[in-house]
Amino acid sequence: MLRRICVLILLVSLFIPFSLDAKSARKKNNDISLEDLDEFANSLVEEVSNERRRLYRIFEWVSKNISYDCDFVETEGFLSKNDMLRDVLKTRKGICLQYSELIKALCDVVGIKTHVILGYIRDQEGAIQILTHAWNGVVVDSRYYILDATLAAGYLDNGGFVKQFDPSFFLMNPHDAIEKYMPFDPVWQFLDHPLYHADFILCNYHSREKSDPVFHFKDSILELEELSMHRALEISANRITRYGILNENTRDHISKCRFRISKLKYAEASAISGKATRLFQGYNKYIKDKNVDIKKEDALALMNRIIKSLDKSIRLLRQVKTKDKLLLSLVSKVKVEAKKIRREVKDQKIEIQKKSAG
Repeated sequence: MLRRICVLILLVSLFIPFSLDAKSARKKNNDISLEDLDEFANSLVEEVSNERRRLYRIFEWVSKNISYDCDFVETEGFLSKNDMLRDVLKTRKGICLQYSELIKALCDVVGIKTHVILGYIRDQEGAIQILTHAWNGVVVDSRYYILDATLAAGYLDNGGFVKQFDPSFFLMNPHDAIEKYMPFDPVWQFLDHPLYHADFILCNYHSREKSDPVFHFKDSILELEELSMHRALEISANRITRYGILNENTRDHISKCRFRISKLKYAEASAISGKATRLFQGYNKYIKDKNVDIKKEDALALMNRIIKSLDKSIRLLRQVKTKDKLLLSLVSKVKVEAKKIRREVKDQKIEIQKKSAG
């Protein structure tokens, strides 16, 4: 009997740590949801204080555990960034934008400054690729670097993906990376003398270093981060245009960028108009239900505030430039409603002034 008890204790003592390790391994290598991302990111870098090593842990895990999805080449299939992340975590397959967004999401959790960069690249033979590519820019120890988890994960061969981890794509010096990677927006070159697209195409990698003034890319990045999304995109699109649109990749990117600007302006205008409308309606409901008079100064101040908001909404809607029929229809609807409410507010403002004068 005693022997059986001892055997049982031994088995339990062996089984428990194995079970915990197995559970931890499953968490680390298989069952990761978007909701688990914070916990998972911290587990990747636990007990590692050095920023460079923390970043390498993330880079290595993404490159080794995500395979390139050869059957998926269009990002329009994703409804949102979260949708994109859920897909790559669930399937363990993704395109370059998913690799880059996953790197950024994990780095955001552990406090490493990271950017997702869009552009085009050269292949190993020096030919410029026809598809848009995505990679990351990172700040480590106050210095800017390029990393590419997609190319680090492996390579394409006869239409299939071959996994082969290549750490050389980790923390590339921008001065070296510019010979392979060309961001659409020159700010993401991280260079004091960024190349024009023509220079990249002709391999004139150092042609601007003496002739052009210093480009303060760090200040430009800080400016972009402080602006509204649509204003940041406008500045980026204008800068891309100044540096030359010489290939289909850049032209297509600018087109998508302009359309996104229009959608963001519509969304902002719609939100502003909706808030102003609810404020106006809420005010009228309050004085009707409570049967009270609001002080003239307060009522006029509120009317002016609502008019100002509606004017901003209408101004944004007028800036929407697109040929998309659905978006144009939505813009027209919001604009008509905003103008209608504005007239009502203005009429009520006049009534308040007349009542006070009487």
